[in-house]
Amino acid sequence: MVYEKAGPSVGLPFFGISHLLSRLNLLGGSKGRCIVAKVKFDNRSLLLINVYLPCADRSIEYKNELDFYVGFISNILESIKFTDCVIMGDFNFELDSSKCEYQIFKPMFDQFDMCRCNDIKVRTYVNDELGKSSCIDHFIATGDLRQVVESAEVFDMKAINFSDNNPIVLSLKSSYFKQIGKSKGDRRANFFKLRCDKGDLSSFYSSTGELLRCVPLLKVGDNANVLEDLNLCYARIVASLKDAEVRTIPPMHCSALKPFWNDHLDALKHDSIFWHSIWESMGRPQSGHVYQIKRSTKFNYKLAMRQAFSTYERQFDDKLYEHFFDKKMPQFWKTWSKKFSHNVTKDVYINGCNDGITVAHAFAKHFSLVYQNESTSDDADIESLLDSLPDDRCVNGMVDLVTVESVEKCVHQLQLGKACGPDDLSAEHFKYAHPLIIVIVHLCFVQC
Repeated sequence: MVYEKAGPSVGLPFFGISHLLSRLNLLGGSKGRCIVAKVKFDNRSLLLINVYLPCADRSIEYKNELDFYVGFISNILESIKFTDCVIMGDFNFELDSSKCEYQIFKPMFDQFDMCRCNDIKVRTYVNDELGKSSCIDHFIATGDLRQVVESAEVFDMKAINFSDNNPIVLSLKSSYFKQIGKSKGDRRANFFKLRCDKGDLSSFYSSTGELLRCVPLLKVGDNANVLEDLNLCYARIVASLKDAEVRTIPPMHCSALKPFWNDHLDALKHDSIFWHSIWESMGRPQSGHVYQIKRSTKFNYKLAMRQAFSTYERQFDDKLYEHFFDKKMPQFWKTWSKKFSHNVTKDVYINGCNDGITVAHAFAKHFSLVYQNESTSDDADIESLLDSLPDDRCVNGMVDLVTVESVEKCVHQLQLGKACGPDDLSAEHFKYAHPLIIVIVHLCFVQC
């Protein structure tokens, strides 16, 4: 499946089979209006050319610009080896032989045996404010590829598409391409964040209470197998909280979260989708009371989204100025990273190997050689440190300070939204869990 996004910009298409993205090789582009990529299969090589051409005005400058892009694409098709090719995107003109824009591209289409895959009957460009609509987004494919097209259609994004252009989707028969198997080196970590605001916290509370009652309580003063008992108790705590999480709290991929999102945008989005559905059920009328409400709710949602994003971006600008003028450079660079940096997950290769165990051993070997102290005073320093430790009576007095109330106070002071620990538990797990978790954690501290 090849997907051409909506909107006034050019970007790479997406594939229905996600691991093929690792086989995508970006070849270049031109003036921000054309981008070229290539996907290699065992038996085929698919060339993808995505375009966003300027708006048609039939001027000399416009025709010269179209001639430039025709020359650029022709040069790509002649210089790169491929078996199949798709030119897709926003052409900004209809493929009609009476159009002068189409006549500029037609010699190139004929030379490389390219034509439109399937007729898309639905209008791909709709502007409600101007009352204009047309079919200006297309898929142009080579001859062999056209034989394996299953469908070419407009993807209906309902009320959440802020562009006047609707995305179009081209579905191809997967049997035409012999797919390359996914190797271990292609795997990337998937990072998810728990959405407690979307979960059922009351069910999480009751589930943790039910599961934690099955955790064996530690007996204070029983030191026979204290380490084994502590490990078992801790493992049962983690398993209980994770089990309750899976039942009641939905996860969401981190890249899907918008940092500027708020409850007001949620309400506007719900209203936009609701009235769009009402408008669809009435046969998509182009006038009337329901049509006006549908337009109004969509435009309000669109405007609020832009304002929220702009406000979120400006807050970093203000903080950058403040930290720079106050010469607070650590805070300045932290704010800079939040605004301009992106988290990128990359494989670590050492001597051509990216196996986790091998890399860990290589790091351990390297850092073990970084610092070597041959001083004979090390033993004396260790003995002095051991002598300074409190005796058993003092330790027992410190243990008495750990009460259920102090543990509960510490849990309530935990900040939400922080990263999880190595056990994959966050502050939310403890703050929203049944109070029995406080008692069990207290017993663990006392038993230590």
